[in-house]
Amino acid sequence: MRPIAEALIQRRVKVLGLSESSAGTSWQASIAASIAQADLLIGVLTHSDISNTIFELGLAVGYGKPLLIFAPAKGGVLPASLQGFQIVRTSLQNREAIDFALDQILASPLGPIRLDQSSRPAPLARTIETRFYRNRLSQLMHDGQFRELERLVATVLRESSAEVVAEAPSPGRGIDLVVWSDGLQSYVDNPFPIEIKARLRSREDVKRALGQTEKAAHTIGSRWSMLLYGEGPSQDDRVWRSNPAVLALKIDHLFAQLEYVTFPEIVRSLRNHRVHGLEH
Repeated sequence: MRPIAEALIQRRVKVLGLSESSAGTSWQASIAASIAQADLLIGVLTHSDISNTIFELGLAVGYGKPLLIFAPAKGGVLPASLQGFQIVRTSLQNREAIDFALDQILASPLGPIRLDQSSRPAPLARTIETRFYRNRLSQLMHDGQFRELERLVATVLRESSAEVVAEAPSPGRGIDLVVWSDGLQSYVDNPFPIEIKARLRSREDVKRALGQTEKAAHTIGSRWSMLLYGEGPSQDDRVWRSNPAVLALKIDHLFAQLEYVTFPEIVRSLRNHRVHGLEH
């Protein structure tokens, strides 16, 4: 737990321990008291018995507390009761992944994760009108304002009601956007990282971008990721399949599809096509 605690302290977040609960209380009462006082609960799942952790996470949900869960990078399927929560699959020795996850959550204007569904339902993913955004995309590409592409894509994904769309806190972090969405959980792990490239002029550029995206995704424990690009080789080119876990799509194609299907449905279609050769 020490790397997580150190990362929190560096961000001026006080780490609350059981020692701060009332003396003489039972273990269960101390746990409940600590969770009641906390603003954020971070659960750490291991390869061993996780029943106690699940119990504590359940208490946090009962109190309406935001949750962040770290799970083993190569772990198996997690309990169904955890579906929809923000889960980062990574080694606890991967400080970069921990730092990135905390930065996104603490900077997110929407809060770390949904509240208890009985008190506030999560927004539903929906289709949107993207004509304005497609025109804006064309203008940015024409004017060479490539740094604005990330902001434009983030705006469109938020408009489509993804629960959390977090932008990298600073340039050069290797990942441009991270999306958390209940609708993605059944197909790709949360968080779902997205890398954005303006122009990929050659097949070598594509291979390099796919490799960078895959490497950056691994740093935060994500097995799947997405590469969105403004211009590049034909979508039918086999080069796009050179990294199986990176789902690639032109930005204007993404915007066009969002008028008819939701973002999770787009991701599902791309993943199924990659894994099974199916469109739906």
